[in-house]
Amino acid sequence: FNYIVMSKGIILHTTQEIMKNNIRTFAVTLSAEMAPAATIIVYNVGRYGDIVADSLTFPVNGISRNNFTLFINNKKARTGKKVEIAIYGEPGAYVGISGIDKAFYTMQAGNELTYAKVLQKMATFDEETNGTYTHIWESHAGDPETLVYFPSSTFGIDANRTFAFAGLVVFTDVEVTRRPDACNRSLGVGECLNGRCYRLDKQCDGRWDCDDGTDEAGCTWHNATDLAHFRKTRFSRTQRHYENVWLWKDINIGPHGRFIFEIDVPRRPVHWMVSAFGMSPTMGFGMLQRPIDYIGVLPFYINVEMPSVCHQGEQIGVRVTIFNYMTKDLEAVVVLGSSPHYKFVHVEMNGIVRSYNPRTSFGEHQFFVYIKAQDASIVYLPIVPTILGDIKVKIMASTLIGKDVVYKNLHVLADGLPQYRHQSILLDLSNRAYVFQYMHVNVTDVPTIPYEEDRYYVFGSNKATVSVVGDVVGPIFPTMPVNATSLMGLPMDCAEQTMFSFAANMYTTWFMRLI
Repeated sequence: FNYIVMSKGIILHTTQEIMKNNIRTFAVTLSAEMAPAATIIVYNVGRYGDIVADSLTFPVNGISRNNFTLFINNKKARTGKKVEIAIYGEPGAYVGISGIDKAFYTMQAGNELTYAKVLQKMATFDEETNGTYTHIWESHAGDPETLVYFPSSTFGIDANRTFAFAGLVVFTDVEVTRRPDACNRSLGVGECLNGRCYRLDKQCDGRWDCDDGTDEAGCTWHNATDLAHFRKTRFSRTQRHYENVWLWKDINIGPHGRFIFEIDVPRRPVHWMVSAFGMSPTMGFGMLQRPIDYIGVLPFYINVEMPSVCHQGEQIGVRVTIFNYMTKDLEAVVVLGSSPHYKFVHVEMNGIVRSYNPRTSFGEHQFFVYIKAQDASIVYLPIVPTILGDIKVKIMASTLIGKDVVYKNLHVLADGLPQYRHQSILLDLSNRAYVFQYMHVNVTDVPTIPYEEDRYYVFGSNKATVSVVGDVVGPIFPTMPVNATSLMGLPMDCAEQTMFSFAANMYTTWFMRLI
């Protein structure tokens, strides 16, 4: 007899075997080209021209050859702020690592790689021919699916359809037998295995129209779209599910077969699901069969909340939350760093503060806080900026096990409404260069008005910007789209500014078509 080994429509091996007994056993060497499934077709041409054929489709796991190991060592730093990641595998192999929140991972929304999904996608690469039997375990808790493949015999009931289901076209002068078929599919009827016919519009309707159930073979009995929708909407999604992405890193394993690096643990206590896949130059694709669970919790850290923009003279409330995730109580000292750019606002007895004339002071300020185990405490630090522009606020908390320092940026705007002055000059650089020492902008040097309390402008708020544009129209689309706010600093709250924005976009587009 002869046999052919093929996969994905490609013939990989063919040879002939001699039957010396009633049973013949032979071995087939597996290769990466056979993944995810291979079909072996055995046929024999008899003495009188009759053909006997059969086939067997068996699964081939082609992504387990590239085996690499991923370790997460959280004992590297006693403070718990860093963990060590170690990857061991073939030298030169590429490994991509990602970690997301378990609450987001259990949605199984399709944006993460799992071992089962890769195998399922690889099974769809082949033509609609013989397939393997598959059993899938779906997790109610949202864990990755687990699947097992089993070999399957041919779907054909005669020699002709055995070759057809294997994806082979036979050219021969021998008669390849086919069982008589009285059902014409062009007329909308199909054939049952017992020779009867059924209507094709009743296929996969959940009811057996054939005695052997041929019309319900190969049908999908559950809706995967509804399952994905259920996983996405079964609980409320919060912003942390989209922000909590950690360990997004790709590396190449070194010449000694390992790659070790350290990474900071995020501040939020999260149950992480770490998955990884790799690509080896000799072993091909590989990935972790199951994700690694890692609970990242810092024993002690602070969270600082404050505005990022304020006006001159405004008092800013800085809220500092101190977290203690240890099993014992802690004593911590919260320190507001010293800076000449802001002052601390003192809160008097019974929480009374004079709003327009509070007692303030420069320098470092310390606050003693007692935090119970598995609890948090909140400290409010009122400050007032003393300069305009960008300032940096330093908050530090220290205990016996370590300290945590947080820097926050604050942009201080001048009080009042902004006033814009500009001067435009047309430069002709075709002959020579120009040197300008002064720009004639109508801004007084000193904002003081003699014998009056009013001022021309706020001290320290004046600034200048020089721009050079190589076109007489000016900068084309400084923002997309251009509007009254980006061009003149006016709000977009009435019809006049809306029409101006429409005209600016239209004329700018016309000008771009001409140049």
